Amino acid sequence: MAGAKGKAMSDFFKAARRMARVRGTALWPAGVIAISATLAFGGSAFSQSANLKDLGPSAADGGYRYFKVIADEAALLPEPSSASAPKTVLSRDTLLSNLGCITDKNPVWCEVVSLKGKKKGFVHASDVQPATSADGAPPTGPNDSKARARKKDFDFDGEIKCAQVEGESLGKCRIQIARAGGGDATAVVTFSNSFKRELYFRLGEFLRANATMSGVGRDIDWALQGDMYTLRVDDQRFEIPAAFVLGD
Repeated sequence: MAGAKGKAMSDFFKAARRMARVRGTALWPAGVIAISATLAFGGSAFSQSANLKDLGPSAADGGYRYFKVIADEAALLPEPSSASAPKTVLSRDTLLSNLGCITDKNPVWCEVVSLKGKKKGFVHASDVQPATSADGAPPTGPNDSKARARKKDFDFDGEIKCAQVEGESLGKCRIQIARAGGGDATAVVTFSNSFKRELYFRLGEFLRANATMSGVGRDIDWALQGDMYTLRVDDQRFEIPAAFVLGD
């Protein structure tokens, strides 16, 4: 019975979102949704609000580092209000940096910025949850790996296989890595001609590289097979043992 009720509630909100898009608004006003849901299903439409308030501070203030979208679609709004028109719609599993949640309002809103595309705005807290790393725990606090790498404060210094130009056989590069825990790391790879490239990992996934004369760093392919990352960034290729990035 509980499963059927939960599915019905989910279907109700999906229908509400579809109707809102047809009407050209971000979502139905929160009060209309709450009243309609209460009449249709009984109880409070915001019964999860106590849990939502636990989302708390921004990553910079020690809160969850990232959120993951758990709704099929989540509106990214310019203001913490359902009345504002969405800047874009985020798909399920989109990763967002946590800039802090407004927990003294009902509903609860969280300010975020997407890891890919760097789109900033507000999402309804019920559309997201703390993102977990490979060890199953959500990382908290700021990701300081890039700042540490640029200060040459590294956790690891070693060698990897690499190629700098298309068609070149794999040779050796120096790699230095600063880690921030939770699968977050910044790697600095130095080729034999002293050219450097920064590689950014988030939650154990390869995100992008820095922009250089070789390219903007977003033309990428990558895979984690067993204990080895294989990466392509622009025309450059890298093979990096996972332990280098993630630590022991």
